[in-house]
Amino acid sequence: MNIQETVNDVLEKAITYRYDKNVIENYKFIKSELTRGKFKECSDKDATKIIVNLIRKQTELLDLFKSSPEKSSEIKDFISCLGGFLSEDVLNQINMTEDLLKKWIKTNIDWSTVKNNMQAIGMVKKGLPYVDGNLIKKVLENSL
Repeated sequence: MNIQETVNDVLEKAITYRYDKNVIENYKFIKSELTRGKFKECSDKDATKIIVNLIRKQTELLDLFKSSPEKSSEIKDFISCLGGFLSEDVLNQINMTEDLLKKWIKTNIDWSTVKNNMQAIGMVKKGLPYVDGNLIKKVLENSL
């Protein structure tokens, strides 16, 4: 079962078993994002990109609503809901720290093939497509 089918299945179960209204609304929103625009049916790769972008946007909102515990809780629940549809590898990339990224870069980038640190961005993005580009740029600019 692909991600889009899984979302549909989980939504159907949430409605059938009368889950909390917010939970059902979260699943409906995810379903609508996956079928929006050109994606009447989307591949797992496209669905993963959409969900990763939603997590990033929600994380930004979480920073804005730190002073509101109720809203922060809702956003955290939604992020958790989104993360449930992603593989562990993708979640690890989304949550990668600077230290882990430095280690990965030192292990996986052949510096003899690049003229400067910034040329390595593409190589890192190819190996770790879901790591935040700003984090990659920061690590390459500051610490290697």
